[in-house]
Order: sequence, then structure tokens, then C-alpha cells
Amino acid sequence: MILLHSAAMAACDAILSINGKRIVGSDGSHRLRLEQAETLLRGDNRRLFATLEDSRASRNLASYAAGFVPADDIEASCAAVDELVAIAAVHVDAQSPGWALDD
Repeated sequence: MILLHSAAMAACDAILSINGKRIVGSDGSHRLRLEQAETLLRGDNRRLFATLEDSRASRNLASYAAGFVPADDIEASCAAVDELVAIAAVHVDAQSPGWALDD
């Protein structure tokens, strides 16, 4: 769960970075990354970002409370992170004329 969340944060950072933004500080920065990335992306991604927010909460449970995360939550998180990474790649590529991401 922790690695999935880290991947989601990296995708959000890529979206923010290509748009000349970055989040600094620690308190609330993961939630803010998700919110800002959703704002910068085109299209209706509410369902995706709601799932990613749930994943963030599960990651907190696993990280800070040594809690158990159900397999269904992990599967939903994995699918959401896969979708976010794909959307981020398209967004970054579209904002970067003259060069393309390698597959």
C-alpha cells in the first residue's frame, strides 16, 4: 500500500511539475498533491481521485497505525494508481511539445 501511494504521489508531482508547480511542506502535502493534480487534469476524474484519497487514508492506516489493509482495497488502489500513471503520462507528453516519453 505504501509503495502504491508513493507511485501516486510521484505521478501527481509529474503533473504539477510540468505545469510549473510543486508542493512544499509536510502537513497535508499528500492530500494537496492529489487535489492540485486533479484540478490540473482535464476531464472528469472525480471517481479516480476519490479512490486515490481512500488509498491515501489506507496508506496512513498501514504506515502510522500498523493497520491491516483489505485485499480489495489494495486491488482498487493498484487499479487507480495504474490509471493515474497513464493519465499523467499523457498529460506530461501533451505539455511537452518537441519530445516524447519513451514507452
